[in-house]
Amino acid sequence: MYGHSEPKLAFTDNVASDKAFLEDAWPSLRESVVPVEKYPDLEPLAVPTPPIAIFVKSTASAIDAAMASILDDLDPSHPDKKIVIGFDSEWNVEVSSNGHILHRGQTAIIQIAYKSSIYILQIGDMLAGGTLPSQLRILLENPNIVKAGRLVEADLKHLQTASQSPKPFVGALDLAKYAKDKMVISSARCSLADLCALVLGKRLNKNVPERISSAWENEILTRDQLAYAACDAYACICIYNKLSTLETPQVLPSQFNAGIPVLLFNTDKASVIARGKISSHKDDRQLDGINITTTRTAVDIEEVFVPGALISSHRNCSLASFGTPPFTLVCLRSHLKTFSPTFWTHHSSQSDSSSRAQTSPMSLDQSSNQDLLTASLAELDDNDLSLDATFDDDSIPSIGNLVVENHRPTSAPPITTDHPRNIDPESASLGQQVLDQYPNTWDSTIRSRVLKDVFHVFNMFHISSTHGLRAEFARQLRDAIFIPDGEDRAKISAWGAMQTPPLTFEQIQKLRPRWLWKRCKRIIPPADILHGLLKKVFETFGPLKDATTGAPLFNFNDWKTSGHILDLTRRGFISDPPGIPLYAAIGIDSAAPSLTIYRCFRGTNMTEGGVHTHLRSHLPSSGASVQHVYSCLADFTLHHNLVVGTFNSTGQKYRSHFSIWLTNSIQERLSFLHDVLINPVEITGWVNGNLYIPTTETLGILPIPTSIRIATGMSEFIPSIDKKQRHAFLAQMQHTRKPILPIHNDIEKQLFRDLMQANPDYNSLTSGPIWKKAVKVWNHYADINSEISYKLIEQLKSYYAHWKTNLNVKESLFTTYDIRKPLAAILSNPSRSVTAPRVPEKTLKPLSVDDGLLPTSVSVGTFNTNRSEVHGNNKDTPVHDDQQTPLQSANSDLLLPHSTTRKTFTTATNLAVHNRVNREALSEKRIRENGLVPVQNAAPHNVRVANGSSIATTVVVIVEMSNAKVGTPSDLTSLVMWDG
Repeated sequence: MYGHSEPKLAFTDNVASDKAFLEDAWPSLRESVVPVEKYPDLEPLAVPTPPIAIFVKSTASAIDAAMASILDDLDPSHPDKKIVIGFDSEWNVEVSSNGHILHRGQTAIIQIAYKSSIYILQIGDMLAGGTLPSQLRILLENPNIVKAGRLVEADLKHLQTASQSPKPFVGALDLAKYAKDKMVISSARCSLADLCALVLGKRLNKNVPERISSAWENEILTRDQLAYAACDAYACICIYNKLSTLETPQVLPSQFNAGIPVLLFNTDKASVIARGKISSHKDDRQLDGINITTTRTAVDIEEVFVPGALISSHRNCSLASFGTPPFTLVCLRSHLKTFSPTFWTHHSSQSDSSSRAQTSPMSLDQSSNQDLLTASLAELDDNDLSLDATFDDDSIPSIGNLVVENHRPTSAPPITTDHPRNIDPESASLGQQVLDQYPNTWDSTIRSRVLKDVFHVFNMFHISSTHGLRAEFARQLRDAIFIPDGEDRAKISAWGAMQTPPLTFEQIQKLRPRWLWKRCKRIIPPADILHGLLKKVFETFGPLKDATTGAPLFNFNDWKTSGHILDLTRRGFISDPPGIPLYAAIGIDSAAPSLTIYRCFRGTNMTEGGVHTHLRSHLPSSGASVQHVYSCLADFTLHHNLVVGTFNSTGQKYRSHFSIWLTNSIQERLSFLHDVLINPVEITGWVNGNLYIPTTETLGILPIPTSIRIATGMSEFIPSIDKKQRHAFLAQMQHTRKPILPIHNDIEKQLFRDLMQANPDYNSLTSGPIWKKAVKVWNHYADINSEISYKLIEQLKSYYAHWKTNLNVKESLFTTYDIRKPLAAILSNPSRSVTAPRVPEKTLKPLSVDDGLLPTSVSVGTFNTNRSEVHGNNKDTPVHDDQQTPLQSANSDLLLPHSTTRKTFTTATNLAVHNRVNREALSEKRIRENGLVPVQNAAPHNVRVANGSSIATTVVVIVEMSNAKVGTPSDLTSLVMWDG
């Protein structure tokens, strides 16, 4: 950490993919963290070691030996005998910041649980070569070895395809289907974690970084990875063993006695709607005025799973109409099945009311019906992957930039609307199904120190820019997430009341949001508060129709995104952790002295926006070469890191030179001469990069991977042929025959129009442009036309997006005014600030590095960057190797070396000279007391290097010394300036 303390928080735009990396890099991010897990009231499932042993196999021979030990238990004399193993697999997953899976990698490991052993087989490299160890292949092909797990059939299909096996991999047993057959659940869309909670009464932890990871193909797996992988396979075999003890429900026999446990099915005979027993009134002629015939019987209902289910044989009444169980009804015999109550009784007795709501069969089934919307990312099949992969389209804009835009409301009167006409019922129903899955009560425990950058939450929504409610939704979402600090709000309201004309807090928020949020701290409330507000915003805006197109604001993917956001909220990835200050006061508003200006540390926007926003102004103007820009980029990086790093650490501006190499060298020599100097200067707040292992990061133009270059039809750069073309430097850096540039000139724009009109790969009637083919067509034209550059698919998509826009915001806002008004009143209520906790602050101070430095050995030598002779206006003064340059530091005194009686200090700067010499401040008396003589010839000189090369304006300072003792007068601190 280069002397810094480890961080308390980390913000990222992609928690799923970055959390594990960040927590491994900084263990402090795991301190006092209690992750949110489903079924928190249950004990976690763990592999008991011993007696269970975990074996990691990474070579073909080791895998074959392990699989042979399982195959050896097959009995040839009993060909029908089956062996059951717990089976699971893991693969690398790439997840977008929206929470959508972009890519599923090849299977990296297989987990097999059998008897007292769990085998973790690392097969990634083998599958990359299209093969698998022979004994493993035999095991996967053998139908007598039952592979029990969740979505095992899809796993086996992936393995068969990747290994190019001519024989199918068989023997899959899906535990969800097995549980449904046992009538434990009524739907097979149940996750492994749900089955573990229901069947075993244990919690299978899934809120861990390993669940969605890109590290499964690593040669060495971490302890956490091994534990996660082993636990999944162990859960599979345990669930199978428990389910196997249950009897499969049977059709009600023709002769039966009262008291027999039964399950009541719906008319489709596939869904269990209630549980009970045969009533003692089964032999009565009537019940509740309904005849009991040979096809009917009386049942005492003890538990209802589907209250809305209709009982056709009992006057078509719903189960809810009978009241609270137990109650008796008349049903068809064909709708009943007998079952063993062992599991049900055990479950009912082991759960209290709160946990049962989570783990009862029907509550589990009801949530499982929405698996397509909230499917476990570790268990998605091909259809789910393709659905997510096609969503992230740059042509659909996000709403992130709308939350800080000035909003000038229309002065037109609101239009009274008929609500049903402006709400899409299908979208509203879909949204209700998604949002109802998420609970809304949690405690305030720190759930994670790796947080979702809240500003990227807005960018998770990709809503058509043509929808009239897009901007208003973004603002309402902003107001739901952020609660203004009560004290700051009161000060701003008082200031606004004194303006001409007077302004309310809400008016300032709409007209000058950027100004406002620099003067008002905000807090993101805990999940139990935030969840309800977010859900209300989604339910209100999601189904609202656009006034022109009639399309709802949310489509399927937007509802799915809203579900991801609620899940992030539930797991504590959005709320401000308690006790960690995210604001610091950096000044007072000169135009409004009662208002404090704050610096906010929340999110990644300062890191990203601080570069992205200001980079263009520091680069050359139009007409500069790419090589020139490339060099300026490196210079900007150094400048930005010093300026922003100082401001982040101290809250003050950086006021020194930009030659870090000079400061590093001076610091090292000061350390070396520490025992020689009298009262040596101390350089505080400076991190010397020479004392640490250098970074391997690079900055600049990235080369195009070979696979992408070939897939898009680009040729490779050949220096002997392609070096004389325009932008050859860029092409050489990209490793392509021609440079890759966006569509930028008239010839390219005309080509795009021609292709859209005539080329079938650009104007497909069914799917629009076929980008993989379209980019090859374009690059073919680039090869034969010198005015056309290569393109990537992303560049063609970006230009294609310009063909689609037609906003109608005003009309859409009018037609939905009445619907939005109640929510706006809630979110703008000042009482929210009164009930919110005070937003904490922190005091900024310079970094003090007391330990952690690497040992170093420094030799005293020259500071000169040029041994050439330097010429002044009056006389030439040689620069010798033994001459030293004093340090200019804003917080330290000047060190003058004890050496010869005359020294020449030469510094060059290509920027403005900082801290010019203040001759009046140099008291002659103080100089004499320190054994120094006054400064002479301190005026700037124009100099040149003797070899003829040009340098920037140089300040030459001549100091006369007559047997002076070494001292550190603060008056001479800023005599010498330097810029590399």
